[in-house]
Amino acid sequence: MAGPIKLSFLRGGLRALWAISLVAAAPAMPGEPRLQLDQKLLGRLATGIPPQQISISPDGRRVAWVITRGAKVIPVIDGVEGNACEWIVRGHIGFTADGNHSVCQIRRGQKMATVVDGLAAKEYDAVDNWVCSDAGGHVGYIAKRGDKYLAVLDGAESREYENVRIGAISASGRAALIVQIAGKECVFVDGVDGRMYDHIDDIAISPNGKRVAYKARRNDKWLLVIDGLAGKAYADVTAPQFSADGSRLGYAAGLEGDRTLVVDGAEIKPTGGKLVEGPFFSADGKHLAYVVAKETDSAAVVCDGVESKEYDAATQVRLSPDGKRIAYVAQRGSRSIVVVDSAENGPYDAVGLDSLGFSPHGKHIAWTARREGQEFLVIDGAQTRAYDRVLTGNGQMFTQDGKVHVIGLAGAQVLALEACAVEN
Repeated sequence: MAGPIKLSFLRGGLRALWAISLVAAAPAMPGEPRLQLDQKLLGRLATGIPPQQISISPDGRRVAWVITRGAKVIPVIDGVEGNACEWIVRGHIGFTADGNHSVCQIRRGQKMATVVDGLAAKEYDAVDNWVCSDAGGHVGYIAKRGDKYLAVLDGAESREYENVRIGAISASGRAALIVQIAGKECVFVDGVDGRMYDHIDDIAISPNGKRVAYKARRNDKWLLVIDGLAGKAYADVTAPQFSADGSRLGYAAGLEGDRTLVVDGAEIKPTGGKLVEGPFFSADGKHLAYVVAKETDSAAVVCDGVESKEYDAATQVRLSPDGKRIAYVAQRGSRSIVVVDSAENGPYDAVGLDSLGFSPHGKHIAWTARREGQEFLVIDGAQTRAYDRVLTGNGQMFTQDGKVHVIGLAGAQVLALEACAVEN
């Protein structure tokens, strides 16, 4: 395992005071969007620290990094130093999906432990990297005790196995374990073992926690197992994708360049070209989108059978929760464009990876972008002031109150940014 990431930390300047609200500098014409931006100083870093050494909570509200002081390493969470220890595994601190809990793993002598909210759990001979539920605050990891392995979910131990790993955890705390027995693998959910396969990967639990799907390999073929039932075998399959309400499930089957869509068990021939990405569902499962490659070496997004304008490439496809709006990042030459309901925004030098997202009611959309070496947040086409970097969580851009939370880096300053659209 890699040693701790060495960071230096400049003390002082840790007053957590909300700044005066800033409205987008350029005056907006009637009907044009404006932004209100608040920023809060969370801490100061020595210049030159790579942004990838800073962890962001999925909701964009919290931030963490690691410092060294003498022979010790110290977690810094929201600008506050935690307890010093010998080693933080991978020099990494994470957060649960709801942002309420911080997680890291430490070594003490010959033992290792998982630390949640600064409290170290039971020590083991070794611990594997933790897994968080896709929503809520559940934390699980694999621990080694002697020559056996066990899963630990929210502090509760499973039985011991020859080999085991955590495939997924639902928002309700339902866990899917992948257990290896005599060179084969099976999925263990709710105390029930599934069928044995040569290899199992990419387990998905539906957002409502009621359905489980995963990839399984038997000999040289792959298939999807959905709610315990094995589907048709193909040369390859992609990871299963549930709609937010759990009613629909889709994946791509076949080798790259010759893939077909499989939705709810039915094969769907892609419209207009070869399938590149997808499927993508609206929250209610009523709308379906995917990306195709055209014979002209261009790409297009297909939503409910309707094909978009062609671009050099298209990615980050998003459907609004009600399915009435669609957005994606398109490439034209070396420039990136955000397309929202066929309207183009940009161009930009780049758009933040997995930063595109609709508000809960679909009225607003946000993303991060880079231009001329600086980055900014964009909501409904209006952009904030520029920062050295703008860091996001995992694509959960909006909170339920319609606000966007991200982290801005401005020189040595680490800033919590809160932005929202302002009606003219």
